[in-house]
Amino acid sequence: MLLRKFANNQSGSFTSTFALTFSTMLMMAGMAVDFSVNQHAAQNLQEIVDGAVLAGAATPGTDDQKLAVAREQFEAALA
Repeated sequence: MLLRKFANNQSGSFTSTFALTFSTMLMMAGMAVDFSVNQHAAQNLQEIVDGAVLAGAATPGTDDQKLAVAREQFEAALA
């Protein structure tokens, strides 16, 4: 009898449903922000690497000289 009365009681169902839904939505929003920040950082790093490789490839000289120029460009862009 008490269990049936408890099961039929809906007075706090909105609060518990809202709490579960809100916490899930807040967690998903945080994950979306983290993903966006990580994608932006990866894109910036890729642009730095591309620029360093192009600078090294455009440099006349030996492979060691090209590598040195690419490394300098990479380190300068990160600073």
